[in-house]
Amino acid sequence: MPLGEMSRGDPSRLELADGAPDFPALMSFDRFLLRCANLRAQSQKLLKYPRLVDICTSSLRLYWAAFWKEVALKMKNGVRQDGDETLSVQSLNPIYTQVGATLGNMDNLVPTDYPLPAEHYLSPPAAAFEDVKTPRLHVEYWHPHIHTPPAELYLGASTARQQLQYFSYYDQHVFSDKIIAEWLSELKDATLWYLGQPHGNDTPLQSKL
Repeated sequence: MPLGEMSRGDPSRLELADGAPDFPALMSFDRFLLRCANLRAQSQKLLKYPRLVDICTSSLRLYWAAFWKEVALKMKNGVRQDGDETLSVQSLNPIYTQVGATLGNMDNLVPTDYPLPAEHYLSPPAAAFEDVKTPRLHVEYWHPHIHTPPAELYLGASTARQQLQYFSYYDQHVFSDKIIAEWLSELKDATLWYLGQPHGNDTPLQSKL
């Protein structure tokens, strides 16, 4: 349900850009800020839950065990007489076609200067280096690499050096490169509209893609 201009008035009178309403019609900037605040509050409560790691570990283990068991059984029963092993992704039940996650701020998780400073929680004993204040290695660029299961589309986001990064991995037997590129382009446009420009209020905005 749209929470912008489309929620008030006749949607048929809206002007379309490339076949779709503009961003204010889909979600106003104030509603965007409200959703961000709600999500931040929910995330803080979730991360403070004492059994969060146990719940995530057990749920992932059960999901993947059941998923790959079904894949193995389908492949075993789907071997044809000519020896060609085929498996239709539509035969899987259920099909997780879209997954997304944000890795958050990666500056503290993936340092760029080594040796690490003595105050860093991953730093080795200072005695291991003559001068830990002078970095000997600097990481210019890093990128996550994820192997997606059959039929899955994964969209991820992270922040590093005050830059927002999007990355996507998908099953090329199911999704076309053209559609994924178009979707990511729309996602970038939405990010620039909500975060890359002022909206006539006192909310400071500074973003990089």
